[in-house]
Amino acid sequence: MDAGWAVAALDLVFPALCPVCDAALGAGRRDPLCGRCWGAIDRLPPPDCDVCGAPSTLRAGLARPRAPDARRVCWACTTSPPDYDYARSAAAYEGTLREALHAFKFSGKRALARPLGDLAIEQCRAFLPHDIEALIPVPLAYERERERGFNQAALLAERLARPLGIPAIPGWLGRVREASDDYPRAVAEWTPAEMMIVASARQLAGEHVCFVGDVPNQRIPDLVSQARVLVFPTWCESFGLPLAEALAMGAPAVAADIPACREVGGDGARYY
Repeated sequence: MDAGWAVAALDLVFPALCPVCDAALGAGRRDPLCGRCWGAIDRLPPPDCDVCGAPSTLRAGLARPRAPDARRVCWACTTSPPDYDYARSAAAYEGTLREALHAFKFSGKRALARPLGDLAIEQCRAFLPHDIEALIPVPLAYERERERGFNQAALLAERLARPLGIPAIPGWLGRVREASDDYPRAVAEWTPAEMMIVASARQLAGEHVCFVGDVPNQRIPDLVSQARVLVFPTWCESFGLPLAEALAMGAPAVAADIPACREVGGDGARYY
């Protein structure tokens, strides 16, 4: 019996349901995502900025045009260079992708590492440098990893490692300070370098490594406060936390004209 017939037989006896919409997986499935949810992910176009990775639809105002083989840098990265060499994103954090990531991180749906890793490969592989020598997942706080039972960044790094032909080495980065309940003080006084330590500095010396993980909470105020504008194009929202964060930090905000955004943004945002 080939794999296709085996999957069909298992679905007949034990119907597989999508962890995002609870529908049967059906055609176009990317287990455990159904075909509809997989196709509904809002994939980003190729990056226009070689630093932050933002496409032209998200980050206007590239620096003065250069030769085709020259490094392209957007105005924001030119005027305020980030701490990293480059970043790449596969899709917009909204709708189906947001629900899938929440199920992956907060509901223990570890199998979602497969389609999420595949998404990153399909969208970002062509735009990654060719000399990456290791994938390093960003570690979780000890209490949070013990609560979840896994580190989602480590699962994604393992999924990315094989098709990229790059080893995933979780032990090269360790956390030396845990998150604090005193969030404002932590934001003001802690930097990512103070919370993380390179556990194997000798092995990493001169190496080109790629970090896999979320944007740390303590970095959000810095990123949002430097943004020209926050665009929040969600059409299904229970509470617009990114919108509230942007307004609290003085960043202009444009949001979808839905009741949840109106309730949070009030007269402080513009709507479309």
